[in-house]
Amino acid sequence: MKYKDGKPVSHPDKNSRVPMAMMFVVLCGLSFYLGGIFCSEKDKIETTDVAEVVSSPRESSVAPLQIKSAAFPECSSDYQDYTPCTDPRRWKRYGNHRLTFMERHCPPVFERKECLVPPPDGYKPPITWPKSRDQCWYRNVPYDWIDKQKSNQHWLRKEGEKFLFPGGGTMFPRGVGAYVDLMQDLIPEMKDGTIRSAIDTGCGVKFGGIYLLEVHRILRPGGFWVLSGPPVNYENRWRGWNTTVEEQKSDYEKLQELLTSMCFKLYDKKDDIAVWQKASDNSCYSKLTYPDAYPPKCDDSLEPDSAWYTPLRPCVVVPSPRIKKSVMESIPKWPERLHATPERILDVHGGSASAFKHDDSKWKIRAKHYKKLLPALGCEAFSTYPRTYDLLHLDGLFTAESHRCDMKYVLLEMDRILRPAGYAIIRESSYFADAISTIARGMRWSCRREDTEYGVEKERILICQKKLWHSSNQSSR
Repeated sequence: MKYKDGKPVSHPDKNSRVPMAMMFVVLCGLSFYLGGIFCSEKDKIETTDVAEVVSSPRESSVAPLQIKSAAFPECSSDYQDYTPCTDPRRWKRYGNHRLTFMERHCPPVFERKECLVPPPDGYKPPITWPKSRDQCWYRNVPYDWIDKQKSNQHWLRKEGEKFLFPGGGTMFPRGVGAYVDLMQDLIPEMKDGTIRSAIDTGCGVKFGGIYLLEVHRILRPGGFWVLSGPPVNYENRWRGWNTTVEEQKSDYEKLQELLTSMCFKLYDKKDDIAVWQKASDNSCYSKLTYPDAYPPKCDDSLEPDSAWYTPLRPCVVVPSPRIKKSVMESIPKWPERLHATPERILDVHGGSASAFKHDDSKWKIRAKHYKKLLPALGCEAFSTYPRTYDLLHLDGLFTAESHRCDMKYVLLEMDRILRPAGYAIIRESSYFADAISTIARGMRWSCRREDTEYGVEKERILICQKKLWHSSNQSSR
């Protein structure tokens, strides 16, 4: 080191730069650390505040949802029978294979209609009960083709301004009551409370019996399938079916052969009714593993409980051998069955009878999981005709599903299926009540607000009535 005037000369070198750089890094690290602590504490505070708002019984601190008032336009008059998910006008988009076009196909969001489905021209308030069992106003269902096609079947006939329902039909000349009595004679389980649910189908051997395979899938072991139409009793009925006795005999033999191969047996037969019973055990299904067997056994990789938007399976779903008490003979009689735990609960991962009976949190977990599997079903339209219901009830739907279901479309669907002068009882949080009332006014509903039985501020009941109006829009779709 050189000196000048007896003093050392200062020269910045590499050694002096190192501690300065280290100090800078330490200060930056400390700054980030303190900032992280501050943000973390801030998040904790904000999270706590939100939790308090959500859990607090007083929601007055949360401003109710407000939306702009708007009147919905009328759909054109040819929308009077509009059913969004089974709309014949959209069938051409889908194939004819196995009549796929007739299955449920809901329109995407950008195709949903935001208009009010009109009633038919001349619509009247429905005839009141019990007269409505036997008659309805013709103008409420103004279709002459029904009268023409069904006049010889005694299901209905047109008299003046009304359709009358005498009952009967070609297969039930003595009426529906006599038909049900005959069914009870053929199937004793209908009387003792064993049978509590039934499904009416109109399928046979078409398309390789694919529809009967679906009937087999949803039917309990030991359950019954009833056919009360062609080709049953073809020997005496074939002349009224516009066919030949040879053709009907062939259809009956094919049907019997198919049902036998699916492990059904003819349980009983009388007059125009034939009853087949599904096998109670799985011993019959071993034959389905043969290479030339039809229908074949479904592959184990197929989920037997999958149904929504799942193509029909051209195979037989063999019941799980683990579930033995689901057979008809093992089901508790009614009303004990109402409180019995279904054995199939044991087939759910982590499930047990005691857990599901005493811990409803398990049900909540499962329901939440099912919502993830079927994210859109709860927001889709019903597969029912307009003006079907007199009363609708909603309990907390928007509180639970507002993140998935648009309130506007849910209420428009309610308007579609509700009869004029019908009521909707909507139980919701105060946060959504004003918005619901606003949309309801745009649908020409009249609503009044009531307190719940608990009298709390956070929840309200809306009693809404749909008004009767007639279309002023006659333009085409």
